[in-house]
Amino acid sequence: MFFVDEQRFGPYKMWHHEHLFLQKGDKVEMTDKVSFKVPFGLLGRIMTPIIVIPQLKKIFNYRYKLLEQKFNNG
Repeated sequence: MFFVDEQRFGPYKMWHHEHLFLQKGDKVEMTDKVSFKVPFGLLGRIMTPIIVIPQLKKIFNYRYKLLEQKFNNG
């Protein structure tokens, strides 16, 4: 099972985010697959590893921690 977020308008030139769910016994494993393109040509590509990737990691790490707190019962 999965669902997709796509940005039609916003800060990215293109954003496609798949949320994939796999039943594993009595638990569910969630995996993200993200594809994106940044605007601003060469400048955007230069800034991606400096600003965009670290910010995305921060966002996904935060979400991971919240989900672990809510659903991981040991």
